[in-house]
Amino acid sequence: MKKINEITILNLSVVSKNKRAKIFYESLGFVVYGMEPQALFDGQNYFDEYVAIEVGLI
Repeated sequence: MKKINEITILNLSVVSKNKRAKIFYESLGFVVYGMEPQALFDGQNYFDEYVAIEVGLI
């Protein structure tokens, strides 16, 4: 029986002010590849978000 590996790609975004979450996700293998300015609005304020990706085999 031949096993075929599949590639999985996970995307996430993290509010740029949340440094602890960014460090946590990087420790899990996520790599930040950009920032989306004013990506999140809470009704009063805009927040920038980092966008990150993790690629793995299952």
